Amino acid sequence: VSENGVTTSCEEGHACKGGAVAKSACEKGTYAAVTGSISCIDCAPGKYAASTASEICDICDDDKYQPGTNASSCIDVEAGYYQSGPTTQVTCPAGKAGKGGSAKCIPCGQGEFQNEPGKTSCKSCITVNGAGSGNEGEGNTGCTAVPPGSYVSENGVTTSCEEGHACKG
Repeated sequence: VSENGVTTSCEEGHACKGGAVAKSACEKGTYAAVTGSISCIDCAPGKYAASTASEICDICDDDKYQPGTNASSCIDVEAGYYQSGPTTQVTCPAGKAGKGGSAKCIPCGQGEFQNEPGKTSCKSCITVNGAGSGNEGEGNTGCTAVPPGSYVSENGVTTSCEEGHACKG
């Protein structure tokens, strides 16, 4: 009911219980998407309503997530994690590293490794284990001693000995 006694439909973003009760704006974290709503609805996980009188809930950006309902904001994805949809952050597994935010976890390169989950960078085989330790491929969780017939290049990559050369490992 308006001030002049005229009955009007409740506008979007508001709830009207009827009778002599005035309309009320939906609180942060809730919304009313249709005209004539009698109550506000909590935002679902992965969504939020940052202001009052919201007509919709917004989806969390690629660098944020929200596991709960009735949210007025989303949570930043932490370093060492990545976003798995708008409701979850997931720990980067061993063999990978992540900067957080909207970045995905990146596999450790050749000559690098990461033996712990949730880290922001990879370790160098040579720096950690010294010369004579390396690996091949990507996403390694450790390094190995260089076998006979191979050598470790300056960047820690295990390489087979070329023709015309001898490599004791």
